[in-house]
Amino acid sequence: MPAILAESDAFVDLTDPSLDGRWLDFKAAAATNSDGQMIGYGTDAGPEGICYRSDLFEKAGLPTAREDVAALMGSWDDYFATGREFVAAVPGSAWYDSSGGTAQAMLNQVANPFETDDGTIDVENAGLAEVWDAVTGNVADGLSTTLPQWSEDWVASFQNDGFATMACPGWMLGVVEGNAEGVAGWDFADAFPGGGGNWGGSFLTVPQQSDHPEEAKEFAAWITAPEQQAKAFAAIGAFPSQVDALEAPEVLEVSNAFFNDAPVGEILSHRAAAITVQPFKGPRYSDILQAFQAAILRVDDGSNSPDESWKTFLSDVSQLS
Repeated sequence: MPAILAESDAFVDLTDPSLDGRWLDFKAAAATNSDGQMIGYGTDAGPEGICYRSDLFEKAGLPTAREDVAALMGSWDDYFATGREFVAAVPGSAWYDSSGGTAQAMLNQVANPFETDDGTIDVENAGLAEVWDAVTGNVADGLSTTLPQWSEDWVASFQNDGFATMACPGWMLGVVEGNAEGVAGWDFADAFPGGGGNWGGSFLTVPQQSDHPEEAKEFAAWITAPEQQAKAFAAIGAFPSQVDALEAPEVLEVSNAFFNDAPVGEILSHRAAAITVQPFKGPRYSDILQAFQAAILRVDDGSNSPDESWKTFLSDVSQLS
């Protein structure tokens, strides 16, 4: 979407006063250009909770009930401190699934991780430094599996007690269930360190070269209406980005048997309401994020110290200016 907004002239302006207020604020803002034109209609969103292995929590002497687990995770400092308790009590299991995934979860709460509001690259800022220091520092403490997210080894770690927690937007629940098939003990907490965060979600746009732009706009408006999005969540787990859908019975009444019958609809609705920050994403956001994740992996695999890898990251980013 940042790249699409930079080329707004190639897309139909979908602004429609009758749809004002349909979407969560951060979702609407992410699809609106500097001229106030809405270029995309939001479909799903990615509010985040915490997936956790209650059986491994019990093994570590930690509470396992959702409400009690949530109380352990009010801030990132709390989350990491509990993780140090866990890895000391359960040798061989990490606290979270990947450094990269945890870094992304933290970045989702930083207003300007890579660029200022005018699009100027600025990676030497306090918010990004805090994410970097926390994630790379946790490697030495054994909190991370140090596995690249989505790699074969990462997938295998779901089956061998590789880790106890992970940041889970709604769409990640299906990933966990698929990778952890046959593994008992998974649950889902109504919690996210630091408040709320959004990871993922899609948009529908209409290109200018469309032969039927008005019909396409009409269809996009219909398919992103709260009624349709509530049905989509019940059917395939795509959590709605529409305000009214958050209160729909089709959403609030959804539970997930794999996650100990967790009321995932209710939890994700709470998590969506907790989102207060949407990172600024200029047209170079994805390129800088790729360089940042590569820097984390160099620390994970031991090829660089955090200081060495950070210097390489700065050099890589300088080439994007």
